[in-house]
Amino acid sequence: MLTQSRLKELLCYDASTGQFTRLIDRQCVKAGSIAGTKNDHGYIKIMVDRKSYSAHRLAWIYVHGAIPPGLEIDHINRNRSDNRLINLRLATHQQNAENLTLHAKNKSGYKGVSWWEPTQKWKAQIGHKNKKYHIGLYETKEEAKAAYEERAQQLRTHHPKEFI
Repeated sequence: MLTQSRLKELLCYDASTGQFTRLIDRQCVKAGSIAGTKNDHGYIKIMVDRKSYSAHRLAWIYVHGAIPPGLEIDHINRNRSDNRLINLRLATHQQNAENLTLHAKNKSGYKGVSWWEPTQKWKAQIGHKNKKYHIGLYETKEEAKAAYEERAQQLRTHHPKEFI
């Protein structure tokens, strides 16, 4: 298990930029060089002691010492390569999943809003705690978006500990 002290022996983290630099030479990499490469999913990965780690997890460990059991590190702005400390937060798996970007097949441009062919209307639905809730059918996607946002706010108000 990687510790904060071991991480600080090998890397320096700049919380304002989210970048790591190497502190010691290793194989073909010089001290002072930027650590990490972007993977196919958009995350920055860094090799530490022959093991690959996500930079956002390393940033949290570097600053806070550990990630509490049962929690994950979420990118607030949804940019997987933005590892500035201000953009990272502790979240449950559910919270992290609710902060996903729009699906590539989304045609409305709004989260929770889709075209419902049988009725020729825009459908609003929201997912919460592994359940999908139908909000309603609307003439315009903007109306559906407004209904989605209202329901999301109600969930935040009634279940504040689930939203960080």
